[in-house]
Amino acid sequence: MMKKYISMLAAAAMSIALSGCTLTSWDDLDDVTPGNEDKPVNEELTIEVDEPVIRADGLSGARIIVKSGETPVTDGVSIYDASSNKALDLPGMVFTTEKPGTYSFWAAYKTKHTGKVSVTAVTAAIPQLPADPSPASVSFKRRMLVTQFTGTGCGYCPLMTTLLRSFAEEEAYKDKYLHAACHTYNSNDPAYLTTGIDNAMSIASYPNGVINLDKTKRFSSSTTLAKFVEFFDGIYTPEASAGIAVSTVLDFPQLVVKASVKAAVDGEYHVAAWLLEDGIYAVQTNYGYTGDFNTHNNCVRLTSGKNSATDFTGTALQLKAGESAEQYFIMDLKTAWVAENCHVIVFVSTLDPDLRTFTVNNVVDCKLDAAVPFEYND
Repeated sequence: MMKKYISMLAAAAMSIALSGCTLTSWDDLDDVTPGNEDKPVNEELTIEVDEPVIRADGLSGARIIVKSGETPVTDGVSIYDASSNKALDLPGMVFTTEKPGTYSFWAAYKTKHTGKVSVTAVTAAIPQLPADPSPASVSFKRRMLVTQFTGTGCGYCPLMTTLLRSFAEEEAYKDKYLHAACHTYNSNDPAYLTTGIDNAMSIASYPNGVINLDKTKRFSSSTTLAKFVEFFDGIYTPEASAGIAVSTVLDFPQLVVKASVKAAVDGEYHVAAWLLEDGIYAVQTNYGYTGDFNTHNNCVRLTSGKNSATDFTGTALQLKAGESAEQYFIMDLKTAWVAENCHVIVFVSTLDPDLRTFTVNNVVDCKLDAAVPFEYND
């Protein structure tokens, strides 16, 4: 069973007018009055779309589906633009546009009305996910997420960089984790990140790091390589609760990321995506540590999936074992970023019953204009 969801991340707000739709009046709304669309919604009337992301080419379309209970309804249904509350003329209840942006809708049927649903129109081609190489399998390869908190003004940070570089050279661990560097120490850092991940992880000193966005799994620069290996081994298990497939399309400055999460066990999952950039040059303050620390890799540029000030694990998906769900992420790159040096990590999180929070269970890395299929254990 395949479900479709959408998540959006934008570097700047967009103001968009609807295109290709004829606005009418409130006459067909029955006793639904303007301004009540945000009141509690009768659960018997629902709205959804078959394609949450379409191309802004006037040809690609998203069919709006309205259901009364489990029964689709079309006759007597009125579709409204949620930004203006104006009725729309959508032949066949299909929305098309030539203008990129995010459009929201709600519907009225008899005396009832729905909540809102959104469609995002992009100039880029829609990413196509690679074929599942083993559709019957749920034995996924697992990677953990190692997040480093650093900054160019932190004189002790090269010590942790040295530790992580040494760990990366350990052959047995090269395919068991991915590394993301959050530059949150000093605001004049060219890779400075303002999203608040450091506060969510209770980072009070630098350098510092966490595994799987679990603030109880923290390590510091005083950790030796041997101790870090022991620490990593104490957390890592080869069984993943879910696998991830990803495809990306860049139409600069817009990046469209499409991910599919496939569950190995029944449960609730969260999925999020971060944009990382390599090769950022900035002089690193250094208290005498040996090495070249002025080139910074895996720097987190954009994040999606901030649910609260303490939760960066993304959109919730309820899945049964063997079931998969699609998720979109739309990101706007800044002109100062080097797209050729950027890549995306997509991670899925599961609930830790002891912490009562979601922590990362698996993560994959995908280049721009590329794709990564589900990866299974041999």
